[in-house]
Amino acid sequence: MRHLLTFLVLFITYSMTGQSVIRHTVEVKAMQKYKALALGNDDVDTTISLYHNIDGTPYYYPEKQSADLVLHDGYIIEDIPLQIDLYANEFVVTNEKGTDTYLDLNFYKEIKVNYGLEVHHFKRVRPDRPEELFQVLYEDENFTLIKSKEVKHVESSLINSGQRETINKFDQSTHYDLIRNSEIARLSLKKKKFYKSFSSKEADIMKAYAKKEGLKMNEEAHFIKAVSYLGQILAPK
Repeated sequence: MRHLLTFLVLFITYSMTGQSVIRHTVEVKAMQKYKALALGNDDVDTTISLYHNIDGTPYYYPEKQSADLVLHDGYIIEDIPLQIDLYANEFVVTNEKGTDTYLDLNFYKEIKVNYGLEVHHFKRVRPDRPEELFQVLYEDENFTLIKSKEVKHVESSLINSGQRETINKFDQSTHYDLIRNSEIARLSLKKKKFYKSFSSKEADIMKAYAKKEGLKMNEEAHFIKAVSYLGQILAPK
């Protein structure tokens, strides 16, 4: 009888352990499949060759950066080489096979790009464009300050020494938008125009802060600090 009880205990323990191992294996395989699906979209085979005769760059960054991809359930796919193709309006990642692939943004709630000592956060923050990810420079209960870039392909020609020359280039521009109460306002990083985007009281608060901190308001970081300070002042106590 004692041997029978021992056998039953061992059998139950083995069965439970086996089920646990099987369940863990299934979960791991499911996550691997999900990760492969998330990274395995349309391959980019010809994009670079299409751009090589065009002056300027269609890319967000000077070169590929390491990025962490945050899925909607919080799972993070770490250290993925990433570039943003502004002309194609696509996030491009390099998969494990070394192939460049368009990223399906539907899988992700955030992308964190490790750019030098900075971490750039790309999130869904624009109510009018909910499917797109934008770089968030600052956010609090009152404001969300975002940065975006766009590229236009410009093709023109001129006569030089009696011969017609074709000018083929990418024209890149950078924009800053402030989201407040679901409303979006385009900001200019020109000091006078920047302050006009706020109420006179808010502008005075930022002007006083800039003077105190010695901010010349001629760099992106200065404007981010000013908005950040204003957000702290307006935050509910």
